[in-house]
Amino acid sequence: WIQAATVFDIYYYYFHNHREYITNKSEDAKCSIDLPGLSFSLKIHDLPSFLLASNVYTFALPSFKEHLQILDEETNPRVLVNTVEEFESDALKDVDVGKIKMIPIGPLIPSAFLDGKDPSDTSSGGDVICVDSEDYHEWLDLKGESSVVYVSFGTLAILSKKQMDEIAWVPMVAFPQWTDQTTNAKLIEDVWKTGVRMDRDEDGIVKAEEIRRCLELVMGKGEKAEELRRNAKKWKSFARKAVKEGGSSDKNLRNFLHACYN
Repeated sequence: WIQAATVFDIYYYYFHNHREYITNKSEDAKCSIDLPGLSFSLKIHDLPSFLLASNVYTFALPSFKEHLQILDEETNPRVLVNTVEEFESDALKDVDVGKIKMIPIGPLIPSAFLDGKDPSDTSSGGDVICVDSEDYHEWLDLKGESSVVYVSFGTLAILSKKQMDEIAWVPMVAFPQWTDQTTNAKLIEDVWKTGVRMDRDEDGIVKAEEIRRCLELVMGKGEKAEELRRNAKKWKSFARKAVKEGGSSDKNLRNFLHACYN
């Protein structure tokens, strides 16, 4: 499972006795949605977009349902999850009173950016566009510490012209578009507290003023910015420890493989 454990929980309970509850709650944007195993409430904008009435990708839900049905047929279902035990300890607890065991083995990112054991391991193998890294390395070296915004809208996300007009005047920044990005935004802002979420207007557009507000909040020198940086460093440390020898993800993967061959 490549998405957050929290997202898995949401899909699981949607297809196991909570579909009507989630659907009814989703009719009111102000309603709180409480699901088993999650220590925090969700709003409609925190749900994976495939669960919303506005979803146009009708192929997606049947696929998730099919995968969960396969797990239901297993006697001892276990799911490897690309997350860290310390990141989602509540969501990772055995789903539905032990019916499915999730095993965190993440973060699954290249060694060069995590434990440093293999400096040559710099690609996840899924690069859509391959470019010479020396160019942007040289450009980044010219910038001050913590002065650059990394932008990612997701591989398949497409922004409307109206939305692009709103972000064209400032350095771009990522904000949730679809599928699990919305739930990830909830985790980032309210659970891990490593960032802020942009608010959309009544037309679903994030205005330039809102983009500027969020950029200044995160990149500034105020207490909020300092708190976000401290939290980011804390979770970064957890992630690195998890994949090192003897770390939680390292042990989980070794135990899983041991169980498979014994």
